[in-house]
Amino acid sequence: HMPRRGPAQQMIFHIYYSHFGFTEPCALDRAFEKGRIAARADPHTLGRMPMYHLTHEIFMPFRYGEVRETDFFDAQDEAYLAGALPVLIGRRIAAGDPDLVAELVLCLEYLDMEDEPAYAKGIAFLLDSQNDDGSWGDYPEADRRFGPYARHHIYLHTTKLALSALINAFRCPG
Repeated sequence: HMPRRGPAQQMIFHIYYSHFGFTEPCALDRAFEKGRIAARADPHTLGRMPMYHLTHEIFMPFRYGEVRETDFFDAQDEAYLAGALPVLIGRRIAAGDPDLVAELVLCLEYLDMEDEPAYAKGIAFLLDSQNDDGSWGDYPEADRRFGPYARHHIYLHTTKLALSALINAFRCPG
């Protein structure tokens, strides 16, 4: 099943295999070369799920926020991301999507691009889009399909992301 997984999943499994000293089932360390970032995917035409996969290509080298500095991305990658992430944030704000806005804001933060105006716009959007019950997100199809259990997974994921982005944005330096 590993060759069918996306580049970000393969890369994180590469880290796991290396950490535990396991033999990799295939060349997982090269998976990044097949990703959205390496392909320089057009941010104006990227669909929602490909955007999600792109964010995870960024999350992976930062170990989902556990590692705060990495030299994983080269100058061309960083230049592409500096142009693409603001476009993607604007598109997801326009779509009213706090889940992906939070992921994209976290990507800007991990890449040390908080001075980008889209970062502040994303934070403002998250502050303005909190639900009355304290959660983030609006998933009517999930509510219909899963009833109250939608909140245990889908809303919880979006709320965790929004809170992570906001906590990081408002943390005290030092």
